[in-house]
Parts: sequence; structure tokens; C-alpha cells
Amino acid sequence: MTSAAATVLVHRLVAAGHVTREPHPTDGSRTVLNPTANAFASMAPVMEPLLVELEQAAAGLTADEREVIALYLGRVATALSRLVEL
Repeated sequence: MTSAAATVLVHRLVAAGHVTREPHPTDGSRTVLNPTANAFASMAPVMEPLLVELEQAAAGLTADEREVIALYLGRVATALSRLVEL
């Protein structure tokens, strides 16, 4: 996605009331996008079936399997956090 396309997308999300723009708390050259209550409300019907399926998939895991998955997801979250900070 080009910068121009991303900008158009953000403008549309703001206009639709799905996100707000806020100044980045430490980097004045950045803007943070925050989801609105409207965004959560409109996504709930879409996400609920997925969340039910994920809960059912997790229900059959052993404690050891959950531990391995938690370790992996923790590492993924750390990697993503590093990339977001770039």
C-alpha cells in the first residue's frame, strides 16, 4: 500500500467514525490511530463467530500445548512491538 493510499484509507476511517487521530505521545512527527466505540460496536457481529470458534479450538488444548502457544505468541508480540517502533 502506498503512503497516498494509506492516507486516503485513514481519512475514510476517520470520516466514518471508526478511528480518531491523536498526536503520538513522544514523537511529534507521528500520529496514533485509536478505534472508537463505534468501530467496536460495528465489528462485534463480525468478530463474535470467529471468537466462538477460537474458544472452541482452545478448549481442547492440554496445559502443555497452551504453554507452548503462549510462549510463541509472546515472542510474536515482542517482534511486532519492535517493528512498530521503527
